Amino acid sequence: MNGGGSALAIVVSNGGADYVFSGGVASGTTVSSGGTENVDLFGAVSATVVSSGGTEIVQEGGTAIGVLLLDGANQYADIFATITGTVVSSGGTEIVYNGATANGSIINLGGQIDLPGLTYSSGGTATLDPVTNILTVTEGGNQFQQALTGTYASVLFRSRPTPVLAHSSR
Repeated sequence: MNGGGSALAIVVSNGGADYVFSGGVASGTTVSSGGTENVDLFGAVSATVVSSGGTEIVQEGGTAIGVLLLDGANQYADIFATITGTVVSSGGTEIVYNGATANGSIINLGGQIDLPGLTYSSGGTATLDPVTNILTVTEGGNQFQQALTGTYASVLFRSRPTPVLAHSSR
């Protein structure tokens, strides 16, 4: 979809792709297994549902708002991309590269955040400030912070060699 174009309720399935270019807007897209939604520079998407095996890629300068990642779904936020209000279900993964802006995500139990820009170290930490809901991940002196939305009273975040995982504190 090129500049000024808009699309509503597209379904992208196995081997299919949806491209939202500069000035393009898509809302209510469903990305099924093997499908990909690509959000380019100055493209914007909202209310996308990505199911198992589906992928959303928000490239430099792209914006995604209110994306739902189901079990087995992935969302990539490239440098200078903006993602807001992503809901990461158990088994879903939000992948945030250095320089991307990710805010207001809801990380459900079993949901993951992957930070390729931070190299794992055995002394790394993932802590959530209960007052501000800011998740801070520290690895080897490097740090990532993301403001989350939701209630995390019985949730712990754990840094590990694979993505940061939200799990029950019980």
